[in-house]
Amino acid sequence: TTCNEAWPIREMMRSTSAVVRCAVAPLHPANLPKVMEALRDLKHLDRLVVVNIEESGQINVSGVSQLHVESVVQKLRYEILSAKECPLQVSDLVVSYKETVACATRRACVSLSPNKANSLSFMATPISEFVSKQMECGEITFRETPEDGDVSSDDEDLVYSPDSPLKMRKSVDAGMKDRQLRLAQVSLAKRIEMETARKVWAFGPGTRGPNILLDATSSHCASKSSALNEIKDSIVASFAWVTKEGVLCEENMRGIGIKIVDVALHNDSFHRGTGQILPTARRVMYAAQMVSSPRLMEPIYLVDIMCSEESLDDVEQCLESRRGEVFEEIARDGTVLRYLKAYLPVTESIDFHEHLRQQTHGQAFAHCIFDHWRLVDGDPLAPAPNALLDSIITPLRISKGLPPDIPKVKRYMDGFQGEVSTFVT
Repeated sequence: TTCNEAWPIREMMRSTSAVVRCAVAPLHPANLPKVMEALRDLKHLDRLVVVNIEESGQINVSGVSQLHVESVVQKLRYEILSAKECPLQVSDLVVSYKETVACATRRACVSLSPNKANSLSFMATPISEFVSKQMECGEITFRETPEDGDVSSDDEDLVYSPDSPLKMRKSVDAGMKDRQLRLAQVSLAKRIEMETARKVWAFGPGTRGPNILLDATSSHCASKSSALNEIKDSIVASFAWVTKEGVLCEENMRGIGIKIVDVALHNDSFHRGTGQILPTARRVMYAAQMVSSPRLMEPIYLVDIMCSEESLDDVEQCLESRRGEVFEEIARDGTVLRYLKAYLPVTESIDFHEHLRQQTHGQAFAHCIFDHWRLVDGDPLAPAPNALLDSIITPLRISKGLPPDIPKVKRYMDGFQGEVSTFVT
């Protein structure tokens, strides 16, 4: 549309992810407001660009590929900021990773509040990639469900239709029995849906994140349920914070389910305020992640390559040198062309097109698109020498202004469930 006041009714779902980023900063700190205004204009021009500011003040511009980020930076530097005479400093390209867990926590982690009067017990469990994608696409959501007595129009069609006994050649009594049976099935399905919806507290990061926060506490005690509802906002805020910045290198989490197992709260609401609960919930979530075999996930491109039969070996050699995996090869009938499909880590895709052209003397062309996330081999908590820690995690932590070493789990937890007691009065 050409209307300036038009606005999308709902957010568009995209099949790509911003997996490549760079840091930008003005050469002169006085020009920072101009850069922030230019970044806002850039997001309106390109909806695939993601701009975020870290706690250290570093401004990151993320895109779907190396070419996309480079073109965005060129547009920002020479088109948007050219009239404002604001030179930019641009860092090298960095690939985004995700943090996840490999196994579920056997015992709940317990963390005490600063006043030692409240304790939170949380567990972490992995979520399958299929479920994570469903949550990102909005297929799995939690919403307010109708009361038990309410029946939607779809349920009415399922439960009762005046013509159904006649069409199926059944008696009226048989039709009524079928109606009662279907009504019981619908009521049971609604009760299950309502109970499940009540257990889900939040998705993260954002409203459609691939992580989920579940209430796994026993709801037999009315006083505990009431106190839990009082601290719900603090726990949800901590969950949004934690899923955005994981414990390994402050990358986004993916495929982690956080379960609230038990809470022990002070009787006085003054001693269980946001200042006591929010940092405690963040600590115990980090502890649950660390004791559940934390892992890193790297983005993977799906690469479509068209090449000649003579350059087929060179293409495969180029992919093997960059940890690529060819999983399909198609020969076009009547020609010497070959079509290859391969998986290539985004980390290895930097300057991949130039390398491929040099390797094949211009006889191969590739197109990359984001496909999925894959676990990185190695345990980040393994003792030295640790290749994963030295090559990926430590450089990421240093670039973000963090200490090079991953914090110990004792920093975040006070023990396991059954080992810690609070001074509740």
